[in-house]
Amino acid sequence: MLRVSSTGRGGSFALVRDDLMIDSCQPLITVIIPAFNQARYLGQALNSLLAQTYRHWNCKIIDDGSTDHTVDVANQYLSCDERFQYVRQENKGLSAARNRGLELADGKYIQFLDADDWIEPRKFELQVQELKKTEAVALCYTDYYCVDEMGRRTPGFRPRPHFQSSNALHDLISHWETEISIPVHCFLFDARCFRPACIPFDESLANHEDWACWMLVLEKDPKIFFLNLPLAVYRRCRNSMSQASGCMRNGFLAAIDKALQRFSRNSVEYHFLLRKRKITKMFYSPWRWFYWRKYVFILKKCFQWIKDRKNQVGI
Repeated sequence: MLRVSSTGRGGSFALVRDDLMIDSCQPLITVIIPAFNQARYLGQALNSLLAQTYRHWNCKIIDDGSTDHTVDVANQYLSCDERFQYVRQENKGLSAARNRGLELADGKYIQFLDADDWIEPRKFELQVQELKKTEAVALCYTDYYCVDEMGRRTPGFRPRPHFQSSNALHDLISHWETEISIPVHCFLFDARCFRPACIPFDESLANHEDWACWMLVLEKDPKIFFLNLPLAVYRRCRNSMSQASGCMRNGFLAAIDKALQRFSRNSVEYHFLLRKRKITKMFYSPWRWFYWRKYVFILKKCFQWIKDRKNQVGI
């Protein structure tokens, strides 16, 4: 089998021979990659799939009406590996592209991967090992690290990448963004998380469609595994939507309002969502931003340093 190998960060590619055998007896993973004008980065995302030690996967590249040469990059991979499939649609947005991928998915497990991110080589192998431990509907997620537009690892503040409460749904409602942040490609889902009711990404939301979707998934109470390893790489781009505070605030409030409609006014979840709505307004307020994201982080680091010092001196 031939595969495509990147010859550098500039986006050039080379064909090399890959003699690793694919074990078709293993569960199939379907990878869904929505792409809109991401030709610059798409090759790196696809290369990270070819580098996986777990070989039994297929990939649906959903081109959401790109006007750059995304199709040319995709075709280089289609021509050398039959596991890739390219589908083009008119521009409908990220959620619509992911939903198209879910419609086409035929794997036992589902992996979402944005075109400008990538995953580490053992991600599938280690996550499948965890998911095989149960017959129940389950998901497995990992830690991650951030890089800049050039792929250089970036230090700095980030919320914790894992749930801490025994009730992940309550944790997702109460602490998303303020204390928890888990990029979409950290997860590997049992496909039954989205079936038979066909849980979709909400195409009416401008953003936070992932949070809204995870709410629906966690309401089904799946078994959850966490791997404390940085197996996903999240690229922070200066012009990305996640940097637009006002847009993100309005999108999150819209997602919360939709979630409120699903719960009884007497439920714990309803009251958690009301509180989250108030916190979200304050969190995205310009004069509160420093307090929430920097000051609290510094305080936690100070307390951790004091605790570590006490442990060192045996207090």
